[in-house]
Amino acid sequence: MVEFGQADLTSCDKEPIHIPGSIQPHGCLLACEREGFRVRRLSANAASMLGLEGLAPGSLLSDHLSAATLHTLRNALANSLSLGRPAYVFGEQITQHGRFDLSVHMSGDDMVIECEPEGAPEDNNQFVANLRMMLDRLRDIADMERLFSAVVRLMRGMLHYDRVMIYRFDPDWSGKIVAEARFSALESFLGQHFPSADIPVQARELYRRALIRMIGDVSYTPVPMQQLPGLGALDMSLSQLRSVSPVHCEYLSNMGVGASMSISLMVDGKLWGMIACHNYSPKILTLGERTIVKIFGEFVALRIVVLLRTSRLHVTQQTHSLIENFLRDAVPMSDMPSYLREHIADLAPLIPCDGIGLWIDGQWTTYGTAPSPRRRFSALFPSLMNGRDTRSGIRTT
Repeated sequence: MVEFGQADLTSCDKEPIHIPGSIQPHGCLLACEREGFRVRRLSANAASMLGLEGLAPGSLLSDHLSAATLHTLRNALANSLSLGRPAYVFGEQITQHGRFDLSVHMSGDDMVIECEPEGAPEDNNQFVANLRMMLDRLRDIADMERLFSAVVRLMRGMLHYDRVMIYRFDPDWSGKIVAEARFSALESFLGQHFPSADIPVQARELYRRALIRMIGDVSYTPVPMQQLPGLGALDMSLSQLRSVSPVHCEYLSNMGVGASMSISLMVDGKLWGMIACHNYSPKILTLGERTIVKIFGEFVALRIVVLLRTSRLHVTQQTHSLIENFLRDAVPMSDMPSYLREHIADLAPLIPCDGIGLWIDGQWTTYGTAPSPRRRFSALFPSLMNGRDTRSGIRTT
């Protein structure tokens, strides 16, 4: 395991970040047997946070929790197994110590129960009201750039993070900031590119599986897990409280970031990008608030899918129309090269480009931004200029 302050560029792609052996301290975690509720593992802060004196590995939850709470946990687990993702329970009275918001799922043979202090109902109600307004604002936007701009502004307005960005992955898993809303005193990251190593493959896999990830305080002290002898490490891939890679914490600290949150954007079943939130001091959202944010992120991803498919359909329709018109008008033509040169601009909608070059029978015709001097063209396509290839071709720049 990489220790804080000892990270280097080779650490990121080797670190087993799904089995950190610790959690963030704004909640606690229990892992127990599905049948019988015998505790197999728990975070070191669980007994004190829940007010359950004597809770330890090997304990039976039935000795500490009411029958009603155990029934609630069974129902939550059934929902989780049915949906294939963690199930949430809000405002559960664990003990007289207080109410907690719970996240429940299976990890291997363990039933994982994560507990966080209950959020204020009035805050959740306000988030729900904001969510409805935000969805209505985005519903009719038909332009991708306008969508991104609206998303970051609305997110920052609701969550009050110092910076909210949309990060889009390229095919090679490098990325670019395509939208940003920020506190005015901060420098802009808009348009900046980042290498694929910034988000290594195992981190991208976790972003794909768990759609929201919060770090409440980058400088937190991890809470270690305690477990029965002979057990392997707990897979925390789907855990809300999973401890963060020290490499990532150091990376954020070097940027001056005090807290962060990311919402994965899944498009056609693949990780398309993320909504990334940075705050320059600690900031914790409750489980209820994060659930509403996750719903918003899923809606944004659906809007991206709609716009991409609408764009593809439009291009397909344009292409079919162009081909039909082209073939119809070309039938009576005796001089096809001249016809192609005269209609070169009609080819532009087929492929997003700045310009087109057409090379036919030793003659170079351009439209838009394209190489025009013969020496430059010769450098770009030497095989066409030395007589070895005189076939027609379309070039985009």
